[in-house]
Amino acid sequence: MTKNIKFYKDLEQLNYYIYHDGKFKLPNFWNYLDKCDDKKNGMYAEAYKSPDDEIVMIVKGTDKFSIKDWISDAQLKEAKIPEQAEPAFKFYNQLVEKYGKIIVSGYSLGASVAQIIGNETGAETITFAAYGVGDIVKPNHTENIINLSYL
Repeated sequence: MTKNIKFYKDLEQLNYYIYHDGKFKLPNFWNYLDKCDDKKNGMYAEAYKSPDDEIVMIVKGTDKFSIKDWISDAQLKEAKIPEQAEPAFKFYNQLVEKYGKIIVSGYSLGASVAQIIGNETGAETITFAAYGVGDIVKPNHTENIINLSYL
């Protein structure tokens, strides 16, 4: 599961790029594949292909202007699985069906949702500044999850 620092930096950049605010660019040689924009509860995720042909699902973190994201944040603080986890699982499963192995990543709220997926499925999971979900889920798979602060 150990990746090189360039891969981690690219993931960090993708976790900022997903906000599409013009401040960050898609890392070199990465390709956009697909997205899930669940309007019901605000979950947003995108899939990318790395230069090494690895498929990565990025779950967007809290958008400070989204009440739906704040609701999911509150659910995490109450030690509940956020509503955004369900559509994230559906998107993850669609990607697995289409591409096979998926690496899951996210920042903040997105990181917590990614960790829930990684814990349940065993998917390689690399997150940034996750709240942590140890008090929310029964630990099934933990060896596959890495949480980083910032690079």
